[in-house]
Amino acid sequence: MTTCGIIFLLHGLLQANSILDYYITQHQEYIQEEQHAALVPSGNISQRGDIDRFPIFGTKEFDRRCPWIHLGRPPTKSLRNCTILARPSPQTAEGISSWIPHVVSGHVMSLQTGCRFLLDYGVGIDLSRVLEPRSPWIDWRVPENYNCDRDPYCVLASDRYTDLGGKDKKAAVAKVSGKDEIASVHNVRTAFKSKIDESLKELSLPDLRKALPGLELSSFATCSLRSLFRLSKNAIEFQPNIFSTILPKLHSKHSMSISLYIRTGRTENLGGKEPTAEHREKALPIIECAIHLEEKYRPTTSTWMIVTDSQYLKRWITDTYTKSSDVRTVLHTQSTGAHTRATRGPSTVDFAEAFIDWYLIGESDVVIGSGPSFSDTATLRTKRPYYLEERGKCLKKEVFETVEVGKDE
Repeated sequence: MTTCGIIFLLHGLLQANSILDYYITQHQEYIQEEQHAALVPSGNISQRGDIDRFPIFGTKEFDRRCPWIHLGRPPTKSLRNCTILARPSPQTAEGISSWIPHVVSGHVMSLQTGCRFLLDYGVGIDLSRVLEPRSPWIDWRVPENYNCDRDPYCVLASDRYTDLGGKDKKAAVAKVSGKDEIASVHNVRTAFKSKIDESLKELSLPDLRKALPGLELSSFATCSLRSLFRLSKNAIEFQPNIFSTILPKLHSKHSMSISLYIRTGRTENLGGKEPTAEHREKALPIIECAIHLEEKYRPTTSTWMIVTDSQYLKRWITDTYTKSSDVRTVLHTQSTGAHTRATRGPSTVDFAEAFIDWYLIGESDVVIGSGPSFSDTATLRTKRPYYLEERGKCLKKEVFETVEVGKDE
């Protein structure tokens, strides 16, 4: 190799290291900023008591609200060396929002039994490219070459404690853990339903509180999800400005941030021309709800985080609603919005883009959702104030309770 070639190679290596250092620094700043945002409410809305941020794992406030996370801390290895794995069924037609209840129920059962807790999203999906464990003592990464199907002491977690085949999940967990008394775990996917669903009737909350003292039905899923994972530095592969622009904007104490989730079904049927007028009609009630909240809180500036499967809506909302306001910023990711159901055979890229969208929904001050449960579980992760557009109305949602905006706030 010539001298010039060596110099060029060294320059390239130095440049690559410089870029890597830059993104690592951005990720470290994101972690610090997240901790700050958890403790400091947005400056424009701090006068209102109905908007605050659920504390993040590692803070004293988190320990106060989620004491059971530590009380139930499992040993590195249980006496039976058992494992609970949260993984979606390969036959499921559901996506991330269906996987999240698997994660929560598996985690809570592992805390009750002392079994090792692992999670993944199926064959070929590399979770480490977008998320990482929050704590070394809850390292949920699946060891290389580990196969749950070949391990007689491994049980797959399910969204409820009964799996798809109707077998009692508690009995299966009891068998591998050697522990008979295991409390049921509620399906958190239904947390924002206006009526208590059937799975709650089967939940023995006193037993769960006895096993994990301090656990509350309204926040146990949030405690679990906040303690398990955060975005990894590799997330910039899929959204380059996530740590430098998007998260700082959503966490800014000088602005009010609102996530707007608008699902059109576009990515499930890509044939033909996108019905733009129809998609605008779906988006308008959610947009009107966001404008209503701006009028209610009167922030100096506001930031909208648009999460949708329609590329047209991302462009249209950005163009239309930044021009109509001098104080509003509109953000969106570059994701395609592809569905991550197992029967579709999603790639790591599909999962990473969907997970980033899901994660960012919960990073704003307020969330406005529509229809499917994607925004429900995303909001539950951080327990944000949640509004749902239903039949043209903007409804404020609480766990098992529904309140219409402007009537009974």
